[in-house]
This record gives sequence, C-alpha cells and structure tokens, in this order.
Amino acid sequence: GSREAATGLLVAVMAAGAIACGSAEKSPPGAGGMGAGGSNAPEDDGARVYVGARVPGGESIELRVEGARLVEVGSEVSRSKAEVIDVTDQWVTPAFIEGHVHLTYYPVTASLPATGIVAALDLAAPLASLESQPTEFTLLASGPMITRTDGYPTQGWGSDGYGFEVETVSDAEKAVRDLVQLGADVIKVPLTGAPTLTAEQLEAIVRVAHEQDRLVVAHALGDADALLAAEAGVDVLAHTPTEVLEAATIDAWSERVVISTLGAFGASEAAVDNLARLHGAGARVIYGTDLGNSRTVGVSASELEYLGRAGLSAAEILESITSAPADVFGFADLGRLEVGREASFVFLERDPLVDISVLTTPSRVIAHGREVRSPAP
Repeated sequence: GSREAATGLLVAVMAAGAIACGSAEKSPPGAGGMGAGGSNAPEDDGARVYVGARVPGGESIELRVEGARLVEVGSEVSRSKAEVIDVTDQWVTPAFIEGHVHLTYYPVTASLPATGIVAALDLAAPLASLESQPTEFTLLASGPMITRTDGYPTQGWGSDGYGFEVETVSDAEKAVRDLVQLGADVIKVPLTGAPTLTAEQLEAIVRVAHEQDRLVVAHALGDADALLAAEAGVDVLAHTPTEVLEAATIDAWSERVVISTLGAFGASEAAVDNLARLHGAGARVIYGTDLGNSRTVGVSASELEYLGRAGLSAAEILESITSAPADVFGFADLGRLEVGREASFVFLERDPLVDISVLTTPSRVIAHGREVRSPAP
C-alpha cells in the first residue's frame, strides 16, 4: 500500500543519511564545472565531499565520492584529501531512471543526464541497437518486440526493424534465445489487434525468457490483452492500459509491475483510474513516459501530476523513478544513496516530499561520478 511504499523509500534514503551503508548486490533481471557554494582546492585527483544537504524529509547527509563511486555516506564523512562542496539548503536524491524510452527512434540520450535521468529501459529498437551501448548513460534494452508476422509495430512507426516477426511457437521460442544471445536485457511483446501472438506463443515466450532470467514486458492497452498477459505469466505492463480494466484483471496484476506512461496516451480518466486501482491493489508502479512517442526530454511535470492523480504519494512517486526501477530491472548501481554504488545523484532546491514537481528542475546533477549540471553562478 501507499504507507508501505513511502516507508520503504524513506528507510532506504534516510538510513543512508544516518550511517554509512554497505555496498549492495545486484538485483538480477527477472527477478562539468564547479557551481555556487564554498569549496576548498582538492589535494588529490578526484575525491569530493558534498556537505550541507538533506535527504527528503529533512535528515542531514554528507556524500564522499572517489572516481565514479560513493565511498562514504552518512551524517559526517571524511574530508581527507578531498574537495569539499557546500550544498547547504539543497535536498539530495538518487539520480533518476526512466522506465520506458525509444532512444533509437528519438536519439536524445546525450541530453538526458543533465536533466537528472542517468539510466533508462529501452522497450523497442532494431537489433543493431543491442550491439552498442551509450557512454556515460546506463541503458537496459529489449531490442525489437517479438510479434506476429505483419504484427504491431511492423506496419507503422516500427517498420524499420522494431519488430522481430514470428509465425510458430518454435519461432517464438527461438526469438527469445536469439535476442538474449544478442544482448537483450528484457523481452517485449505487443498484444494488440490481429495479427497478434497466440496464447500458446505468448506462454512459450514467457517460459523461455524466464529460463534465460529475463523479464517479459507487454504492450497491452485493452482489458482482454492485459488479462491474457497476466495469465501467460508476463511480468510488466509497458503502459497503463487505456481501456477500463475489469476487477479480474486488476487482481491478476496486483503483485506485478506497471510502467505509467499516462501522458503518452492522453491521461484519460479511464487510464488514470486504472493506475489508481492497480496501485491500490498492490501493483508496483514505475515512472515512464514512452519517450520517443512523447517528447519531453527530462522528467515530465505532467507525468508526475498524473501519478499524483492516480493516488501515489510524493514518496511513492520518488520511489517510482529511483529505487523501484533499480530493483525491478536490475540497475544494480543506481536507485539508492549507498556506499559502493555509482555516484549518480541530484540536488534539488525544495524537498520533493513537499513539492514533487521539483524533480523537473534539478540544480546540480552528478552522473556516473561527473558533475553534468551545476548551479548558475
């Protein structure tokens, strides 16, 4: 419920403010310049200590960065041989993870880190996209969707390799194995109008994907398609469905995951209500905008607003863009302010638990150990 999610976020972040945390193990799939503020000249080649910040809710915190790693996190950390950066009157959170993008279709990867988004889940791109990864940005990807011959999205926006077409159950099984071998981190399937995957093909895709330790994500906007996905064992809804969901479908998804993308489809009353009911039933909600279909480069103020309309608290919204995608999709180095994790975090001018819209305007961003946004002089 809302209270449990909010408590979980605050424990994860505020505990980091109280003590230096141990390094975290990976959650497996399937399962620039100086800104304002006082500083002293560094005595070595890269240690930095950020002092004076608070975590959401108000606890003070200091962060020591060496290279690209957080090496100390606590109420007071060592300043030895480090540049000290005063971030008084700022709030700090983990950097953001966008849960649904198409960065081959809309190539804006290089612009994202300065907005606070340092990682994303790409949920459809041609096979060639799996052969290379962006530098200084963490991307997990599905490659092309596994779809029926001439199925979605091959006859429209995704005609240039965004679908991996199959005709038989054996084809579907082989497609999963091929995609995993080529580097797919998750498997995506579309469930739409004909021609679409059969129940047997879908079940085979899920079975083989789980054998390969991969989550399966479904594009399913209708009630019957969302229920079919759940019955076949699909793990994640790529979008909040836009058709009114029956109680049985809500129940089927109550212990699974849904990526919001409300704004990408107009944030209809039905869709917002669907997400509210899914969230209320216990589904884990992840922030996502379907970037490529949507065009906001950075955290979307409207998507944050829609998540609030769906009943998520500010703490739950913050979790949906940090620790939740890290846990669900296996962004092992991100999502929390913990020793051993990547030094990727953002500073904000207001407490996000009081004003969640502040996520759209970070004052300072550290991404993969580098300061990529600094306060105005």
